[in-house]
Amino acid sequence: MFLKSDYIGNPDGDVNYAKEAFSGLHGLSILETNPYISPGSLDTALVVDFKKFPRTFIVAGGAEVLYDSIITFRDRMIKDLGEDKVRYFEAPDGIHDYLVFTWHEPERTNTLKEINKWVKTL
Repeated sequence: MFLKSDYIGNPDGDVNYAKEAFSGLHGLSILETNPYISPGSLDTALVVDFKKFPRTFIVAGGAEVLYDSIITFRDRMIKDLGEDKVRYFEAPDGIHDYLVFTWHEPERTNTLKEINKWVKTL
């Protein structure tokens, strides 16, 4: 499946080189079944365990191309760690990696403020 967005992906729609280069000798199947690479994968062969993970802050944008995977990842972390150890913040109009774009306001500043509040509780 090829995910299209405003800036993720090859203009020709071919992402196979990137996938093959990333997975290397392990093969493409590792991209869907490795919990470190794709903790939000819906592949039934994936076994993921977050029970020993530290408190975690997860950020997503409502316009994020990987939104569904991030929600799956969040739900799995909450299931293993509990809601008190997982903080999730969603910027309704945030795109992929919106925190790096100084023009992506007010989502960027609002998210940084939430991260700041969370860090102070550690």
